[in-house]
Amino acid sequence: EAMTERFISAAAEVIGREGIIIQQKPDMIGDDFSYFAELVPSCYVKLGGARSSLHSSDFDVDEGSIAIGVEIMCKFALDFLGASPY
Repeated sequence: EAMTERFISAAAEVIGREGIIIQQKPDMIGDDFSYFAELVPSCYVKLGGARSSLHSSDFDVDEGSIAIGVEIMCKFALDFLGASPY
């Protein structure tokens, strides 16, 4: 929970609190994230930007969302390390 709050704080500084959607129910995602999260403080983040259905032949993404995601992740990392230039 602490890492999630840290991430939300960093994201809010970049995109504003209104741009953050907190998912209330877990997904049945098939990846190994939970194994990593058992070992180190973690939070799972989904970056929005899809303009069409995921995993479909017409998938399209707003590439501007990638730059925003990078900015949020950099802010989060710098804050975590105590080196934020913001």
